[in-house]
Amino acid sequence: MESNSTTTTATDPIVPKSSRIFELDSLRAIAAINLMLFHFTWVYSEKYGFNSDILFQYPYGKYGTQLFFMLSGLVNAMTLMRKQSASYYVQSRFIRILPPFLLVLGLNLLLVQLMPLRDHVQLSAATVAANATLLPSLLGYECIEPVTWTLQVELQFYVVLLLLFTLGALKRPFWPIMCCMAFCFTYGMFANRIDESLVGASWYQGIQWLKDALIVEYFPLFAMGMLIHQGYLERKRWVKYGCGIAVAAAVYHAIELRHGSPFATVLLIGLLVACQYGKLPILRAKPLLFISGISYSLYLLHNNLGTVMIYYLHQAGLSPLACFVLASILVIAISALAAHIIERPLGRMVQRVWQFAAVWLHTRQQMGWLRQHSSVPGNPAKESFR
Repeated sequence: MESNSTTTTATDPIVPKSSRIFELDSLRAIAAINLMLFHFTWVYSEKYGFNSDILFQYPYGKYGTQLFFMLSGLVNAMTLMRKQSASYYVQSRFIRILPPFLLVLGLNLLLVQLMPLRDHVQLSAATVAANATLLPSLLGYECIEPVTWTLQVELQFYVVLLLLFTLGALKRPFWPIMCCMAFCFTYGMFANRIDESLVGASWYQGIQWLKDALIVEYFPLFAMGMLIHQGYLERKRWVKYGCGIAVAAAVYHAIELRHGSPFATVLLIGLLVACQYGKLPILRAKPLLFISGISYSLYLLHNNLGTVMIYYLHQAGLSPLACFVLASILVIAISALAAHIIERPLGRMVQRVWQFAAVWLHTRQQMGWLRQHSSVPGNPAKESFR
């Protein structure tokens, strides 16, 4: 009699657990808070000339973005491998991202008419339409909400991840990722070293566009997260995956243009590894988990909305520090309301519509099959159809 149990070898990856890793959720909150601090202090001061002599400056926003991409690589690889379904993955990402984004895009069409945004964002029908695709930069337009350039990169990563999944490369992802690193390094170094005197040439623009379309500069960050997760699954091969993470980090710093600190990258890698293994229970604090739960709404809303708030609070005579504190509290409160009243109910509604459409299409296909076969003489389907 055959046994229902299966045995695994030392080389087989561990089946991912279904339990949620709350420390990873908290990292999403930390990345969101990092960006809010960056945009409300350093960016506002530099972009709009805000008098912030008594307000601290926080110029480290790029590390929040770096953490966000690394975390996304880890979490999305984990999600896709756990579900083992590309269609489910596409459905969940669509429901999660698109409806709230389109609503916030509508809000931003109003916000950018207010000072101090009026002189910094040029609206046109083409700009709005390009932003609605979530890929405005690839179409040659600016993001109406500047922070959403990271969402564009995130969507491009989803396409790459789905391609790897479809090709079966995520079953043993180490060498496929290393091949991607070789391509990113080669193409990134080539694109970065082109003589500046050729910037106006059309072929130069094509090279840079392809670099952006293939997320050459940012894919190493996603790769680090993917390798951290796979190293967790194949713990007996931690040396191999550790070397892979080091290669991805080296490629990133060789081709990235923001001059980030390798030391910061090492710290972020250590933070992700510790969270993956559940070694930082302090990050399970309820305030962080609360921010994590509203992080997408906070990400979409905080920049333009907070900028307008700071401007008008400052015009009302409040000090820079008071403007920062009050705007932060209001943006978090509004984001929480948006998450609970709009984002989540809207997601559930879209999910029901999606499921209804899937059932309807499946039923139509079945009815078409029955009609087709009912016309065949002697076919049992003819009698069952009647």
